[in-house]
Amino acid sequence: MFDTKKCACFHEKLIYFIERIRIPFNIFLFILFFHSLAVICKASVNEDIGVNARAMALGNSVTAYPLGIMSAHYNPAGLIHIDGKNCTFGVTYSAVNIDYHFLPASEDTNWDFVDDLDGVSSSSHDSTMYLPIYGQSSMMIIPNAGIAKRAAGSKWAFGYAIYSPFIMGFSNDSDAPTKYGAMTSYNQRLIYAGPSVAYRVNDTLSCGLSIGLGQGARGLDFTYRQTDFGLDYYDAAFDLVNAVPEFVADPAFAVDKFIRDLFQRFETMLDLQDPSYSEFSKIEMEDMTDNLTTSFNLGMLWEPASWFSFGVCYRSKSDARFSGDYSIQYTDEFKDLINYFATKTPATIWLGLPIEPVDSQHGVVTQDWTWPESAQFGIMLKPRENLKLMVDLHWTNWSRVSDETYKFDQNIQLLQTLIFLGYQKYPDQMIFQRKWKDTWNISLGLEYDITDFFCVRLGFEDRESSVEESNFDLMWPIQDSKVYSFGIGMGITDQTSIDLGFSCMISDDIHIKNNSSKMFNNLFPSQFGYSPYAGQDYKQDTKTYLFSVNINYAW
Repeated sequence: MFDTKKCACFHEKLIYFIERIRIPFNIFLFILFFHSLAVICKASVNEDIGVNARAMALGNSVTAYPLGIMSAHYNPAGLIHIDGKNCTFGVTYSAVNIDYHFLPASEDTNWDFVDDLDGVSSSSHDSTMYLPIYGQSSMMIIPNAGIAKRAAGSKWAFGYAIYSPFIMGFSNDSDAPTKYGAMTSYNQRLIYAGPSVAYRVNDTLSCGLSIGLGQGARGLDFTYRQTDFGLDYYDAAFDLVNAVPEFVADPAFAVDKFIRDLFQRFETMLDLQDPSYSEFSKIEMEDMTDNLTTSFNLGMLWEPASWFSFGVCYRSKSDARFSGDYSIQYTDEFKDLINYFATKTPATIWLGLPIEPVDSQHGVVTQDWTWPESAQFGIMLKPRENLKLMVDLHWTNWSRVSDETYKFDQNIQLLQTLIFLGYQKYPDQMIFQRKWKDTWNISLGLEYDITDFFCVRLGFEDRESSVEESNFDLMWPIQDSKVYSFGIGMGITDQTSIDLGFSCMISDDIHIKNNSSKMFNNLFPSQFGYSPYAGQDYKQDTKTYLFSVNINYAW
């Protein structure tokens, strides 16, 4: 039988032990806190950006430090510290500056690429997001709001929150060289219904649960271009196809293996003409949405002493099936290629190539996407009555994202022609390889109370991109970054307070050498990946600025 007396005795001894080690533990945590500033850790893509002003100012290091209503996201157990009725309203504004630099290849490519982008630079200053009902917006303004209640002396607390746990979005000029990677790219999730509950198990332990019902949105526009070896390349391919008797005789002939072998052979032929580039189409997939995505957060908060607390939060994955309209406008150059294919029958029929050009294709496109599960562990230390130090460890399962697949409602002529680049997948699906990696991240936060109604906050994160160089592209131009945060909290009246937060995310310069990314500047056709910048070296630096404000009211 469970002995409650023995359990209570053990609990008292544990708290007594924690009080005895307070001074040496403070010293240890101070060492850990400042040592962490020099530790390079792995971080996430763009989650937890601008959820709440107070959390942003503390570098998102709030798992063990109750955050009021927004504990629904960071640790639902923290909701237990609500007194009476509380509400909050806030907004975060994001401004981004991305500098792009295209350079001639620094290493031998076997071919002399002729590219007008050599030495060209450009910049993007526009953030982009999807606003429900309104649609795509050229400004990124992220809302958050909520309400919570806990009756005096109650072991239960209840809340409801609106916030965005993940958001990424930017846009480039339509005539910038970046249009071949992405003119517009955004991916976001807005939780519009986040009910939460917390329960105090005993004097030191609380637990909590929140449910997230939200809308997901995805948008992507780009101009498709590919390496062009000229008609001699296609003539040689058609001659070889027509010269294989078993290709006609055996319906089970392995077309995909044959094509791969064919173009691997071409890659070793140094007498091919030097390649140029061809623009084939403009692809728009905007306002793709899923209006009901679900998730849950589980949290635990242990507070054995007034100067120490420990928190844990697990956030589930959330699946979305985006659906929206697409438009593909073909260039005259592409239509000329289709007319050329029409002269090469019957090989074009065997290869499934289009022979009647069209000006455009329109319809419905869908994409299955998953925002991965994550976990956060944190401790809070209060070495002085007016000083709090927080250290959090974050983990996100980004390796769940292996590719992005867009499914169209018809065969797409552009995709049908890609058999000549060794792409033997599906003519109605556009697949971009991702193969992201899991991430670990340490964040730090500091809060100092100057008076009873005014405090300052500092935060720091060292975020290494989960997008590896071998799969880098301009649809997800995520770089290693350091995030420096600052904020203040002000009590206006006994019932009203304001939190302000400012973050500067400074990304490390990135240098993608020619032929190092399959999705960016890969040289070889049979290793399919959308590679619009073959023959180019590339450099990028990014700075992102976020300003956040929350107004809080208690009664």
